[in-house]
Parts: sequence; C-alpha cells; structure tokens
Amino acid sequence: MFTSGILDVAIGILFVYLLVSLIVTAANEIIAALFKMRGRVLWLGLRQLLPREGGESDLVKAIFKHPLIASLSHGGRPSYIPSRTFVLALLDVVSGGTGTIGNLAELEARIDQQGDRLRRQLRLLLGESKGSLDHFKVNLEVWFNNAMDRVGGIYKRRVQYALFGLSFLLAAWLNVDTIVLANRLSRDSALRSALVSHAEAAAKTPLPEGRAEAENKAMANQQARLAETIKELSELSLPIGWDGPDDELKLPFKRLGFWNGLLDLIQRHFVGWALTAFAGTLGAPFWFDLLNRFINIRSAGKAPEEKPKDPKEVPAPAGPGENPGATAHKARSKEKSK
Repeated sequence: MFTSGILDVAIGILFVYLLVSLIVTAANEIIAALFKMRGRVLWLGLRQLLPREGGESDLVKAIFKHPLIASLSHGGRPSYIPSRTFVLALLDVVSGGTGTIGNLAELEARIDQQGDRLRRQLRLLLGESKGSLDHFKVNLEVWFNNAMDRVGGIYKRRVQYALFGLSFLLAAWLNVDTIVLANRLSRDSALRSALVSHAEAAAKTPLPEGRAEAENKAMANQQARLAETIKELSELSLPIGWDGPDDELKLPFKRLGFWNGLLDLIQRHFVGWALTAFAGTLGAPFWFDLLNRFINIRSAGKAPEEKPKDPKEVPAPAGPGENPGATAHKARSKEKSK
C-alpha cells in the first residue's frame, strides 16, 4: 500500500503530466488546423483507394469536386467524409455525373470503363450484392470504412510522432524534468500539498471537449486554451524553467564554454525530459482518468471500525446436542424474567 507521501508525489507528477498533455495536444491541433493535416491524409488515403491508372480521368479530383463532398468544407479539402456521402458521390461520378444512378446493368457497363484495379474491386463488390443495388451500396460503404480505418491509423501514428516531438520541445523549453520534479516533491511537503490541492480541483473539472474537428473551430479558441494551460503550469511554483541558481545553470557555461556547457546541461536533463515527452504522447484523457483514480485511492482512507455490541445482544453458543433456535429462545426468556 502506498504511503501518503509517495501517493502525493505520484498525484503531483500525474497533474503535471496532465497539463503537459493539454498543452501539446492544443499545440498539435493548431498545427494540424493550419496545415490541414486531416484533409491531406484523407486525400492520400483516397488516392490509394481510387488510384489513377494510365491516361484515365482523375476520379479522386472528380469526387472532391462533387457537390456532396465540396459542401463538407469551406473552400478546401474536407477532413472527414461520411461513408454514405462518399458512396453516392462515387456512383454519381462513375455513372457520368448526371445526378441519377441507373440500374445495375447500366452501372456495370460504366464500371467496366474504369481502370483495371478499380474495375476488379467494384466488380467483386457488385458480384457480392446478388443483384441488389442497395446491397451494392452497403458493400461500398464497408469497403470505404475499412479504407478509412487504415487512414485513421496512419494519422494516429503521425500524431504520436508529432506529440512526442512537441512534448520534448516543451519539456526542454520549460525544463520540465520528471526526475527533478519527483526529487523536489519528495522533499518539499508544502509544495506537495499545494500541488495535490490543485490536482484535486482539476479532477473535479471535466476536460475540454475533444478537438477531433478542430479545423472547423475558431483558431482563437485553441490559442486561448494553449495560453491558459501554459499560464496555469507556470503559476504552480514548480522546479521547472531556467531561473535556477548560478551554480546550476550559468556555472557550466562559464566553466566549459557555451557548447560544452549546453551539452552538459542536456546530458543532465535528457532522461527527465524524455520521460515527460513520453507522458505527453499518451494524451490528456489518459492522465485525467489515472489522476482521478489516484485521488480516489487517497481520499478513500480506512473503513470505519465496527462498533462493539453489548454483551447481552450477543447470542450464547449452543451447547452439545442443543438446538441453536432453542438456545436463542432460552436467552430471550431469561431477559424477560429479569
């Protein structure tokens, strides 16, 4: 079982990890919105799903120009396309862009005009439809959703790399060294108590809404959230930053020169920064849930002891060969006679 001090140190570190995750997530969403990263990954995913072969027309461009798809964004590429919308746009483009989808025989003739790879895929899905256009649309939706699952996995991996890079830059910029922080919290009970109080208050406040659709929100909201979290982290009086004493920060540069002093500083803090950076990649929801669990463990305390009963209320044990019910009745009779 954790001692109170060790538990408080863990809660303090988890709270700092939560703030770091909020900062890097907000920064990543701002960068993703500026560079339209979701739209780019979706475009590349559809390029793999609908490849252009030889001199045939660009099917992906035609689909993105379709009114159903173009209406999903404001002058750029959409970051998300519903499966039903994609299927309708695809069938309309394949059918010649007339706004109507013919019967299966007409559709099959149009499919045969596509490139080899796309034609084979669509013919297989059409064959599985067993002569039903609605079944064919469902097969296309499943095909598209499976492709989007792969696209989502690619985007998540890119986000993980970006979060680690941003977390490491933040840890180095603010000098958020996990090892230094843990050592300081283990020695400073006042700082530990203050940080636990902040953590308990934060645990009662739900996290901000998910930013999966950040590209469709105002950029000012993301920037305001980022600035607010950085300010909250800086006001906690933690052993972070670069305002330390001369013997810790300035002396290595004076003794070893700028580059050697910088290398010495990185060597002393690299492991602590790397731990903070790894924590930042796990995301704010992970640390928020873990923080709540630790706070619940801390606040649980010991179970109340059972109040001892009066000796008269404790039934006497039954004698050899005696019925326990009869013993209880005998005890009640004695009590009444008194």
